[in-house]
Formats: sequence, C-alpha cells, structure tokens
Amino acid sequence: MKGLISKDLYVVFKLCRAFILLDIIFLAVALLADYNPFYFVYPCILSGMIPITLISYDERESWDKYALTMPFTRAQMVCSKYVIGIIFNAVTLAVYAAALMIKTVNGESFNPGDYFSFIAVLFAASILVPTFSYPVIFKFGAEKGRIFYYVVIGTACAFSILLPKIKLQSFMPITSAGLAAVVCAATILLYTLSWLLSIRFYSRREF
Repeated sequence: MKGLISKDLYVVFKLCRAFILLDIIFLAVALLADYNPFYFVYPCILSGMIPITLISYDERESWDKYALTMPFTRAQMVCSKYVIGIIFNAVTLAVYAAALMIKTVNGESFNPGDYFSFIAVLFAASILVPTFSYPVIFKFGAEKGRIFYYVVIGTACAFSILLPKIKLQSFMPITSAGLAAVVCAATILLYTLSWLLSIRFYSRREF
C-alpha cells in the first residue's frame, strides 16, 4: 500500500496544486480579514475533496482497472485513499488550528472551551464530506457518484455559512469540552464505518 500512497502523493503535487493554492489564499484571508468561520471551515472541506479528485483521475486514466493486474488488493486501493485523506486533513487542520489560535489570541478573545469546540467542528468538516461520499463513489464510480458528491458539498458549504447562527449547546446542554469530544467521537465512528463500507462495495464492484 506504500506504493499506492506514494503514487497518490505524486499526483496531488503534480495535478492538484489548485487545492494547495486555495488553502494558502484562505489562510492569508483568515489571518488578515475580520474573523469569519467560513474562512476556516471551507479549506477543511476542500482538503477532504482531494482523494475524491484522485479517484476521478484514476478512473479517467483507467488506473483502477490497471491496478487490478498488479499485486494490490482492492481493500488496499480503498485504504490508500482513506489514508491520503487523513494525511491532508491532518495537515490542514493543524495549520488552521494554529491560525485560529493566532487570530483569537491577538484579538484578545481566546477562550479554551470555544477554541476546542470550533476545532472539533473543523475536524468534522474535513472528514464528513468524504465520509458520506466515498462509499457511493467506490460503489458506482466517480462519474455516477458525482451528483451525490455535489449534494454533500453543497450541504457542507451551507452549514459553514449558517454555522455562526447555530448555538450547538442549546441542543446539547454540555460543556464545550464535552461537546468537542462528542463531535470528534461521532466523526471518527462515521469515518470508520464509511471505510469498512467502501471496502465492501469496492470488493464487489464489477469493471
């Protein structure tokens, strides 16, 4: 699987530079402009789109069929995309978590509870789009799964715009730390279930 991950990383830095450029632009805006959650949430959503773009490239170049003639299992092919997603999500989350801390500390509005709650939201934003999209794409392919993928993206972007108006603790009367833990645990559980479901679907897919 190491070879599959290396191949995907090469493709990202060769063909997916627009994602990296957009992340840099949003980072600059997030640091220099007035605080807006959208500037932090959208790049995290964007990082979750990278493996989906890789799947589209693979199918366009018939790599998915060619890889089946090589000593890779279908489970490894699925796992490589999930691992790539984890890598870029982790990097993006770390960068924007640092940016958020700089922004709030400089603005003298830093609150540990609110900070970690929002980091949990960023974590969920980076994971949930691929979580719901991967199983459909691995079952039907990138082209047929594109409509569902756009619906998920649209929903995620709408959520990021509405986020400032949502008082999560009015629905879940727990501490900020407890809310962050619940969000992270639920996200990890959903991602794990998505991973297993994608392996099942892709193992049974006919080419």
